[in-house]
Order: sequence, then C-alpha cells, then structure tokens
Amino acid sequence: MDIIVSRSRIAGALPHYVYRALVPVEGVPVERCVMAGTVTAPRIAGRVACIRIAPIIAPER
Repeated sequence: MDIIVSRSRIAGALPHYVYRALVPVEGVPVERCVMAGTVTAPRIAGRVACIRIAPIIAPER
C-alpha cells in the first residue's frame, strides 16, 4: 500500500503545521471510503484521490 505523507503550514504568527498521512482510494473498501471522505493528494504526489489513513486504521463509532 502506498502512503503519502504531507505537511502544510497553517497561517498564523507561529509556524504551525498540519501533517497528513494519505492512502490512494484504489484498494480501499467502499464502506471505509464513505467513513473517511475523499481528499486530493498534494501536487507533488500527482493530485490523486486519497483518503486519510487514520479513519481507515481506527474508525470512530
């Protein structure tokens, strides 16, 4: 499974960042995709459809 990790800077006085671990949508069961929602990977990764890995590994109830 490919994992894409990205870091984005959050606007503000201090340098705050958001880190995301994403996996491509292909190969993830549809019921998990519905729980997690789809996002676009960073431009450097090819802008492919992805989902965040945290809800896939440990979904909330």
